[in-house]
Amino acid sequence: MKKTPTPRSINEFSRFEIPGETFGWTGEGQIHIDNSDKQSRWFSTSVNRDWGKALTGAADVEVVIRLRGEQAGETLVAIHPEGTGRLNDISVEKPSLYRFYIRSKATGEVWVSFKFDSNRKMVIESISVLGPVRKKTAKAPIRP
Repeated sequence: MKKTPTPRSINEFSRFEIPGETFGWTGEGQIHIDNSDKQSRWFSTSVNRDWGKALTGAADVEVVIRLRGEQAGETLVAIHPEGTGRLNDISVEKPSLYRFYIRSKATGEVWVSFKFDSNRKMVIESISVLGPVRKKTAKAPIRP
């Protein structure tokens, strides 16, 4: 009898409000009060997370980051095993949600890194990660 691998998954939510508590995310900078609304956030030029072989084979993973920029016109860059994703015109006034779908390697390894193209500080409130997921697309489903 062939043994099937145990399904693995990622389901985590990290809110950066206590100095030094980054929930496995690494990067420079500090968690402190954001003067825009007096809430604690992580001010960092880049953040990274590596889950190792967290999934069973290649799978889609949804990563949602809530952040704002300190200056207008920022482009958020997400680097992951499948490549690089970019989102333009990041909010400056208040943190907004930005969603990326990344894909793990065939071995189940998954990691992601965030930064701005300008290398200026991101003001990060939270990051949630869920995988495996079905990647949502703008196209209507194709019926057989």
